[in-house]
Amino acid sequence: MVQMAGVRALGKAGPSTDKLLPKQCLEKLEELFISYGDKCKRSDASWGWRVAGNALLGFGDEGKVFLEKARTQSEDKWLSWAAYQVLYVSQNALAPVLTDEKTAVETHERYAPLFPGWRNDKPHRLRR
Repeated sequence: MVQMAGVRALGKAGPSTDKLLPKQCLEKLEELFISYGDKCKRSDASWGWRVAGNALLGFGDEGKVFLEKARTQSEDKWLSWAAYQVLYVSQNALAPVLTDEKTAVETHERYAPLFPGWRNDKPHRLRR
């Protein structure tokens, strides 16, 4: 949680700080986002990518370019899916982002990679 709070802060303040700092921050955020790919074993694998991705968006065009490259690469399916979600299925903890069904379907058809499957080391078991 502490790491994610720092990541959120970087996304908000990074571009406006010292000229050398944003490049270093952006690189660290990129590394963090990549860590949520196919081999991710992080305890926050189900949601941490969203925080890291939103922070990357805070860096403007540079963050968007990185996310677009992550979305269009084909070696890491989860990385591609997460980048698509960040870029085209906006979510913000502070304000809801609403879209109509037609736009959502069109966006998905145009930009979504194949869904990589559920992340789970253990099979689902129904509880009775």
